[in-house]
Amino acid sequence: DNDYYAVSCDNSSLPHRNPKPILTKFNLELIEVQSLSLGYGYEGQITVKMPGIKVCSANDEIQWNSLNLSRSPFWFGESQNALVSVGCHGSASLYERQGHRIGGCSSTCNPPGQVIDGCNGYYCCQFQDMSGVTKEYIMGVTSGASNGSAGN
Repeated sequence: DNDYYAVSCDNSSLPHRNPKPILTKFNLELIEVQSLSLGYGYEGQITVKMPGIKVCSANDEIQWNSLNLSRSPFWFGESQNALVSVGCHGSASLYERQGHRIGGCSSTCNPPGQVIDGCNGYYCCQFQDMSGVTKEYIMGVTSGASNGSAGN
């Protein structure tokens, strides 16, 4: 038995909502499980809901969050993840364990000449190149002039 695969049931939101499956070892909500038969065995993918970070300060305060998968059978997918920052003058960055910045994004409240629908830097930005993330990351969120939050 491998406790990394253990799933528990979160009933804390009852009676108003359905119970949520939780990947117990990481205390993360389990969204989806996919299994693929490769002819010589099975390989799969799970999708979990990462908690967001909220910063409600205008003084460049940094909030941190991290996830370490280094001793687990899991790793981060390179194309299935996005780091998103929502709010005025917010920024979100991903760092490897040694402190090297992998990437990030920042948003503004001043609209560009033409506002395009979606998360394009005006009140919202996203970073999707997760090629440098494999087993562990540290996420930092800053809000310079107004409220901001981030998550993936």
